[in-house]
Amino acid sequence: MDSRREQYIKEFESIFRVFNRRFLREMNQIFGDRLSYSEFLYLKFLDQKGSQMVSALSEEFSVSVSHITAVMNTLVSEGYVNRVRSEQDRRVVELTITEEGKRLITELDSVKDVHMRNSFEPLSTEEIAQLLALYQKLSTKNPSQS
Repeated sequence: MDSRREQYIKEFESIFRVFNRRFLREMNQIFGDRLSYSEFLYLKFLDQKGSQMVSALSEEFSVSVSHITAVMNTLVSEGYVNRVRSEQDRRVVELTITEEGKRLITELDSVKDVHMRNSFEPLSTEEIAQLLALYQKLSTKNPSQS
């Protein structure tokens, strides 16, 4: 691998780490003490996809079942999620978003959208499209190519 390419990859790794930390910090700040960004993402997923089992959420977000269970316990206690026994198999418990959870997601989504528009203001539409295409290309990379 040529040294310039290697240097660009190292610089990307560094700036990506800084960008991600800043992004998460900003999201958590704009949501205040109402929700963390990860809680927001889990609620939004439940809102979009409907009832889910803990194992399905764990797989979707690549986190442990125990992590999802702990987060869901918090969201249930806050009134944003309900646990419901499956009609097909009473042994199965599904997680569903409540109306209060839906209202909160709608409100925070609007705040997030304004923040995202402001964050991308320095970039042209073409630059945003290029950035999106590059991330999509990296996201679809075959893991065996690593």
